[in-house]
Amino acid sequence: MFIQSDPLLADEAFAIECQVHEFPWTRAVFDSCNSQQYWRSVLILNDSIAGYVIAQPVADELTIMNVAVATVNQGQGYAKQLLQHLFARARQAQINTMWLEVRQSNTNAIMLYQSQGFVQVGRRRDYYPAGDTREDALIFRLDL
Repeated sequence: MFIQSDPLLADEAFAIECQVHEFPWTRAVFDSCNSQQYWRSVLILNDSIAGYVIAQPVADELTIMNVAVATVNQGQGYAKQLLQHLFARARQAQINTMWLEVRQSNTNAIMLYQSQGFVQVGRRRDYYPAGDTREDALIFRLDL
């Protein structure tokens, strides 16, 4: 079941953020997405959050800011379901273009995004921290 997230679910969603990302958002950044300028949806399984997606609409475009699925729920198609839920909401809101950035090393996410029609359109060099070095961000676009 998908629900629009509210601040009461933030603790559980933030725990997933910290669990699955090597360099998670800070709690302050995560909580800043609880404003009305962001779309937040969570996937509920067995009364707990299995994953979430955070996106920011601007005019007729939508930027996917964060997608995460709890480790125990990975590999079961839940990230794809979260994206498809977001696509449906975007179409209802007359969004024409979706954007996202992903670490170049996140091959599972890249394959998922490409399977959903996203196309790589750019690269931000040395965008993400990666230990003592930096890692490129790949920029993807999807026209709805």
